[in-house]
Amino acid sequence: VDRHTRLVAGGRRGRERMRERERDRKRRGQVGSQRIAMAGRTWMAVLMGTVAWTGARGDPYDEPGPCRHRRETMDVDTATWEQDVEVEITVPQCDVIEPPYPIVYFYQGFGARARDYYSYADRLASWGYAVLQHNANTGDRDELELGFYPDVMEAVKSSSVGQDLDFTKVGTAGHSRGGRLAAMTLEQQDDVSFGILIDPVDDDQRSGSRSIGNLGRPVAIIGSSLTTECFPSEITYEEFFAQSASGTWLQVIQDAGHSQFSMAAEGVIQRQVDPCARGDRAIVDILELTYPTMVAWADYQLHGVETNRYFDWVRIQEEEEHITWQER
Repeated sequence: VDRHTRLVAGGRRGRERMRERERDRKRRGQVGSQRIAMAGRTWMAVLMGTVAWTGARGDPYDEPGPCRHRRETMDVDTATWEQDVEVEITVPQCDVIEPPYPIVYFYQGFGARARDYYSYADRLASWGYAVLQHNANTGDRDELELGFYPDVMEAVKSSSVGQDLDFTKVGTAGHSRGGRLAAMTLEQQDDVSFGILIDPVDDDQRSGSRSIGNLGRPVAIIGSSLTTECFPSEITYEEFFAQSASGTWLQVIQDAGHSQFSMAAEGVIQRQVDPCARGDRAIVDILELTYPTMVAWADYQLHGVETNRYFDWVRIQEEEEHITWQER
């Protein structure tokens, strides 16, 4: 059976599961009864302190959560590199979601900086997740960069900000090469419990997809419909999904190019040298289609939250042909 047939069949099974899940929830009378949906205006009122937050995780994921955030920077001495590694820490500041906060270790794409992915950190922090990012120009030396993780985690734990973080609840995320590093960290580090791979790209040795195959646990994968116009399908999100365990979520954003998941793609120079296909969809729209699945997966893995609101959102995006979505 070829790859396309497997993906199509998987999509049908995923949609059937989603419909059955909705039918089951309606039979139990859960739809609209156990969670309070809050629109953007209500969130603003919460942040301004004019109303109390009466929602729950997942209501909604297509909006920022109730938390503000602060960003701190520290230099970390690592065992694998001859110079200090700059680490940026985005920490929630929140009255309604109390510390300690779970951690997401976020790897940026090749040649990018942490600031190019601040929007991901900001959205995760709004839902009560601390985000760690490091800046280091290591080229394409994966093992060198993977070696930063334990030293960074220990240094942050020992710092003043560490008291606000929960080091027993850790996930990884990343885009492009960063998705590969996130997959490898998920396999290598025992303290990491979930992974979010954003249009991941593998190396010639299939290091990342092999890690996903060895892992035996599901992950969330978000891909772009135009990725294979930039890379062979054997090293894109399709291969990661093919190697993944049952329960993996796959969302593919239509008319999106690989580089458009990063704000670095907004730069003039980036547009001139970008070797990948670019869709007509605006970067901000691609990001807004990425955030809900990213946060929903983190909440599902750490808190056991499966929200009606998220699957309602998925169905609407599919009907409007913004995304395709399937569960393995």
